[in-house]
Amino acid sequence: MKVIIYICFISILFFCSELIAANYSITERYIALAIQGDLKPALHLLAEVDSSSSASDQELAAKFHQRFVQRSESPSIASGNALVDLVVAEYRDYWAGALLQTAERTANAMSLETSLIDTLREQGGLRLPPTVEEDTWERLRQAVADRGFYVLVETALPLQDLLIWRKQTEKQFEIELTDQVATVNVVFMSDFYSLGWKHYAALGLASTTGWVDQGTLYCVEWVYAEGTETFEVSYLKHESRHLVDLERFPDLSAADLEYRAKLTELAFATRTQRRLLDDFTIKGAANSESPHAQANHRVTHDLWRELYGSPFPGGAEAWMTTSRDKVNRAARRLLVRDTKRVETGDESTAPL
Repeated sequence: MKVIIYICFISILFFCSELIAANYSITERYIALAIQGDLKPALHLLAEVDSSSSASDQELAAKFHQRFVQRSESPSIASGNALVDLVVAEYRDYWAGALLQTAERTANAMSLETSLIDTLREQGGLRLPPTVEEDTWERLRQAVADRGFYVLVETALPLQDLLIWRKQTEKQFEIELTDQVATVNVVFMSDFYSLGWKHYAALGLASTTGWVDQGTLYCVEWVYAEGTETFEVSYLKHESRHLVDLERFPDLSAADLEYRAKLTELAFATRTQRRLLDDFTIKGAANSESPHAQANHRVTHDLWRELYGSPFPGGAEAWMTTSRDKVNRAARRLLVRDTKRVETGDESTAPL
């Protein structure tokens, strides 16, 4: 299975692991763990919840234990199709085990693959080889599609992912970027029966909201309101930068792609600019395995040096008095220099 660029929306701010401290709510700390794909620390976190805790924390703990500890939650999604229900159930069983047993993920993934083959053979009437091959995943996609559903079966590290939905519409947009105008097609998806492992892990409090695949943007319809700056800048311009860069510089790393897309957001953002700066600051980590965290760190440190000629002092409050217009212009300059760096391979043009 190929790896595609995912777009993730968190209903409550995500904090890097070193920032998950006592001054954040249990719900916020839980979400931070969930979207990293490791719920083992949540066992200790939710052990703090008792009868004196807030009603929302008690509800969160109860749902967590039912889904991941007791494993008593029904896996049925009532899609109206037996094969789809079984496939989703297989993935949910895999996610539930893998999220709490990170050291055993390879074994969990192999178990998922074996179960899926059996399900497709028995319920889908498909003739499949006894071992998993690339064709197996295509047969799974086709089997679900033949039953009137859309499906994404991909790798969303650190887990295998599954999204299934019933309806979609397509719309074309002309997007102004810093260096060109891009024409993009956006597929808006609705009526989901599986929204992926992040949504499952976070108990619905966080979710993948879309992805970029073969020149098209896919968007979970309910997340963004058209006409808002969040949609116009943080979705359309960010993802259009990905599309343009993937065509022009196909060998760019995921961290480089995210760095350039986040600078594109800051080049245009006005009303949401401070929120973006705070968000990038708190989510940044230089040595993280996450391309988003690496890019956040690079953007904030490069932008500060571009604006003030000194190392970034850290802390979201650092941006309180920064001019919006200056940020817009500085982000554009950084993009120009980074494009030159990528085109020439000359690292001397990269920010210090």
